[in-house]
Amino acid sequence: RTTPPRWRAFVFSAKQCATPMGGVLAGVMVPALLLAYVWKVAIASVAVASIAVMILIQPTRTRLDVDRDRTHPVGTGSFLKPLRIAVSRPDLRALAVMGFIYAGAQVTFASYFVVFLTERVALSIASAGFLYAIFSGCGIPIRLFWGVIAERVLSSRAILILTGVCMAIGFALTAQFESAWPFAALSAVTALLGLSANGWVGLFFSEIVRLVPDDQAADASGGGQFFTYGGIMTMPLIFGGIVAGTGEYTWSFYLLAVLCFIGAFQLLLTRPQPAPA
Repeated sequence: RTTPPRWRAFVFSAKQCATPMGGVLAGVMVPALLLAYVWKVAIASVAVASIAVMILIQPTRTRLDVDRDRTHPVGTGSFLKPLRIAVSRPDLRALAVMGFIYAGAQVTFASYFVVFLTERVALSIASAGFLYAIFSGCGIPIRLFWGVIAERVLSSRAILILTGVCMAIGFALTAQFESAWPFAALSAVTALLGLSANGWVGLFFSEIVRLVPDDQAADASGGGQFFTYGGIMTMPLIFGGIVAGTGEYTWSFYLLAVLCFIGAFQLLLTRPQPAPA
């Protein structure tokens, strides 16, 4: 609503930098609190910070909610409309599938990475936390970088396809992690995943907005986000189930690699359509 179309890729990407910045803080601070105190203090610190932010953002609501329509009817149709828009055309459906896979793979990796490193690669909590900070921290510069070149040097769609391929390579390499690997090699693969798995979200939303009329932008974005959170809710459970069933992380990481490749490939095969007038 407030951003010119030519700046949307950058603004959406810059906005999404908040997520990896939080990941960096978590990777650095939570292990330190865990070692200095008990785990309850580390968890409580996250809860207190979340409540503090919720309170601090309240003064901005008046300005951000200026277009709020208090008379807008809320019913079953209101909830289903974003989903119908998100799957109404092949190009939007391809983005929805991609968002499901990429978001699910990203959060699955973030959820299990530290445990995997400490249990199977035999790293200390501090070293595992450092690698997690690399994974999260790489998301900040890459989101800004993609935001600058998107629709100028490369299309957002091309970057999203490249992202999926890089994620697939990164997960396949992670499946082969061993304690004998040099820490520099572990860091390099982690950085590759940080630059790919953490860099796509802003472009995903800017591409959705580009493909629909302006008056459907909010609904289309909400529908797309429904599918991303569908991946976030289901893929970690599938990953964990495979680990529990096999006793190994290897096949779970290979599954993430295959799914990310599929997400990129089906996006490549779908031709984007111009937004209806």
